Parts: sequence; structure tokens; C-alpha cells
Amino acid sequence: MASTPVAPGPNSKSFIDRELHGASFLALEHTAHMILAVAVPGLIVSAISTALTMWFSTSSSMPMLDIAYYGGGWMSTMSAIGLTAALVALVPLMLVLGRRTRAEWHKRAAFISRLAYKVPVYGALAATTVVVIWFKIQMLSVLLATLAFIGVPNAPFATLYSGVFLPALIGYVIFGIAWWYIFKLVKGTDYGKIFSIIMAILGAGIAVALFITSTVSLHGSGKNSNPLSPTQPDPGPIYYKDEHGTDYYR
Repeated sequence: MASTPVAPGPNSKSFIDRELHGASFLALEHTAHMILAVAVPGLIVSAISTALTMWFSTSSSMPMLDIAYYGGGWMSTMSAIGLTAALVALVPLMLVLGRRTRAEWHKRAAFISRLAYKVPVYGALAATTVVVIWFKIQMLSVLLATLAFIGVPNAPFATLYSGVFLPALIGYVIFGIAWWYIFKLVKGTDYGKIFSIIMAILGAGIAVALFITSTVSLHGSGKNSNPLSPTQPDPGPIYYKDEHGTDYYR
């Protein structure tokens, strides 16, 4: 006797159907978007600081922002190219995730009251707040150091302002924009489209500038030697004088 087919129950969907569609997938996208809302401004600030170091051949006093600080030579140039690649990959991803999450928020009004929405937003707000305060402290320290160095011969004012104050000011402005966007999300207002446009313009501009700078640096360092070879060319014979005044070389 043939058995009667049983209709599938509500839990008979596959894992992909259950987890990668609807609110669960929205929570994943929302979390990724909030992570990128903090990471992308950090990459932009690091790229600007690295470009300034490469342009003016000066080292930033905040090496955590300036990857050209590490390694030196072609290693820092290749690291700058890697930073450019990160911007090219992550800025468009942030734009796509931002557009998708904004569209889903309007369809699922109840999502903003869920813990899956609030935890990433408040976490991103806390992270950007700490970074903004840190940049503000850096700028204030430069101003106080300026007062302390008054009357000191050869005071390093140029280094203080080019290596600390300027990168801190740039970071304060860019992370201030990110903080403003996330703070408005907490208050229930979405300015994600404006934030995405600003980050896209900044990211594209600095990525192009940093790539051109890296290319010029590699070609300049490769005039006399292979820029990817850590071995330096032989400087040639070195001349010496002995105690009798006779010249010799080795």
C-alpha cells in the first residue's frame, strides 16, 4: 500500500535557505558593513600618511598610521601598493553592503530594534570614539609641545607639525565623519548615502595618488639596481692612506 506523501515542515529548509536569506543574512551584512565603516577610514588615513611620507621623504611620528615607516626602500613601496589594493577591494565592498543594508532596513523596520542591529552599531561607535579622542590628544600634545619648545634652539617644530599634527588632523576629520554617520544611526537617522559618497571619493583619490607615487618610487629606485633585490651594488674600491702616507685600496 503506497504511503501518503507528507508535506515538508517549517524546519525542513536547507541551511542556506534558513541562514543566508532574510534576517540572518541581513545581520551578517550589517555587521560586515559596520566593520568596514571603521576599517575603511583607517585605511584612508594610513594611505594619506604613507603618501605624505613618500612625497616629503620624512617619517611620521605615528608609525601605526604610516606603513612606509617599516622596512624602508622597496619594502615600504610594496607595502604601499598593498595598501592601495586593500582600498580598491574594500571601498566598493563597503558601498555594496551599505546599499544593501539600507534597502533591507526599509523593508524590515523591526530589525533596528534587534540586538543583531544594535551590537555592531554601538561597537563601531565605541571604536570610532576612541580613535577620534586619540587623534585629539595627539593634536593637543603638539600644541603643548610648541609652548614647551619656545626659546629652545633648533626646536623640531617642522617635524612636530608635519609628522604628528597634520596626520592627526587628517585622521580626526576622517574618523569624525565616520563617527557622525554611526552616531546618527544610533539616533535613528541614516546618512549612509552621504557617508558612502565621501569615503568613495577619498578612497579613490588617495588610492590613485598612492599607486602613482609607488610606481614612481619603484622606477626611481631601479635606475641603478634592481628595486626588488635586497642586495646593494658594489660601491667599488675604497681608498686608504697608511701611516706613511702611501695610498692603497681594497
